[in-house]
Amino acid sequence: MVSLRLLYHHLLKWASFGLLSGLFVLGGCADMQTPTAEEAMRHPFGTGAPFTLGTTKAEILDWWGHPATVIPMGVDELGNIKEEWIYTGMLPGLPIDQEYISRTKHLYFEGNNLVRWKTEPWRADVQSVPVSKSDSP
Repeated sequence: MVSLRLLYHHLLKWASFGLLSGLFVLGGCADMQTPTAEEAMRHPFGTGAPFTLGTTKAEILDWWGHPATVIPMGVDELGNIKEEWIYTGMLPGLPIDQEYISRTKHLYFEGNNLVRWKTEPWRADVQSVPVSKSDSP
């Protein structure tokens, strides 16, 4: 028969484990900030750039297709060809930053690998997406 002391010891051990686990899990969420409505609209979850440093040209071509412009930028000290690929924003008034739909992206390659990128700032002169006459009531 299990003694009360042993039962108490196991109960205390599992209660302590549960309490510490709960504090650990809840403490990890303390720094999370809810995005504003504007941030959520411009950057919906999962719509960040699909690439990181070192992404290959082939991977970019698979995701985004061919760029609108390729600018040769010479050769680096190791003999790698340097290029700037420009993906032009197609709908600059769209308030969502998804890939290059609304904002122009500049990708910089050395050899076959992505070394940096930049996104053009939001255009203040564009207020909204133009609506075609067939879409209006």
